[in-house]
Amino acid sequence: MPRRPGEAPALEELFSLSVEDTCERTGWSKSQVYRELSSGGLKSYTIGRRRYVDAASLRARIAELVVSSEPIKPEPRFRGQDGPRIEKDRASSRKLSRRPLT
Repeated sequence: MPRRPGEAPALEELFSLSVEDTCERTGWSKSQVYRELSSGGLKSYTIGRRRYVDAASLRARIAELVVSSEPIKPEPRFRGQDGPRIEKDRASSRKLSRRPLT
């Protein structure tokens, strides 16, 4: 199907996309695209300083997400968010020390 002038090519026609184009087409943030790259979900290469995402791996990853209907779980923003909780002394409302008693 021919494109109109100024219209972006379909994903099937592309060999690679910049990270910005990948964000624009998928609705993901840059951080999410880089997480997918580091986890191995997407393949990429660099030319000079610019990173390009392989369009075939992007199509495959989207197909995996659609088939599994598994939402992408964002990473916790704070390191201690999912870590162990420190109990507080209710009487003094101070954190209990984890130092060994001597």
